[in-house]
Amino acid sequence: GLAAAADLRRRQAPARRSPSTRILVAELSDDDIVRCGQIVVTSAARTVVDCARSLPPRDALAIADAAVRRELATSAQLASAVDRLQGRPGAVLARRVLALCDPRRETPLESWSAWTFQELDVPTPLWQATLCDEDGAFLGRPDGWWESGVAGEADGRAKYRLAALERGGLTGESLAQVLDDERARELRLRRAGVVVVRWSADDVLVPARASALARDLRRQIARGGDFRGKVVLL
Repeated sequence: GLAAAADLRRRQAPARRSPSTRILVAELSDDDIVRCGQIVVTSAARTVVDCARSLPPRDALAIADAAVRRELATSAQLASAVDRLQGRPGAVLARRVLALCDPRRETPLESWSAWTFQELDVPTPLWQATLCDEDGAFLGRPDGWWESGVAGEADGRAKYRLAALERGGLTGESLAQVLDDERARELRLRRAGVVVVRWSADDVLVPARASALARDLRRQIARGGDFRGKVVLL
């Protein structure tokens, strides 16, 4: 129970590592502990911070983005949790990860992309902005948007499979319709003067491909498009 959790909290054993397990030790404050039914667990904010100080940064960022988007934790709670870990192993990395947290990102691929962009000096896009034409008609909601007129699309397979499932089932017909709709949407954006750049998971996870994507994005952003319309944040 809570008493046992308190006893564990006061222990100051050193961090340990084995071939299959890594144990990081840090004190838990009262704010870091919550009850889930009959089980005492770390709070969502503390769990996110512990992930941020121990997991690969891009994966930790995806967890942080999802936690805030789903309202499991607030940005203020994450900041408070990481402040309590000052001086502990991984705290500096956790702070760097959480500085990039953005609940507007909707998929792990978008979060992985954000980390890669930060690493490779690609300007940070506005995530999930709604684009309308000059008359206010909806054009599309690209994953990333750069003010120079460039839209980015993080194209994971799950993205289109989920869209097909929402149409009634993962069939060849529903998937083909989703892809047709996506092509039509891209055509609308291009006709409005938007430059569209697409990338896959490998383009941000494989170093050589990530570098190539970063060069292309920097070039396209510098060149810009000729967008004639409005940007709306929903």
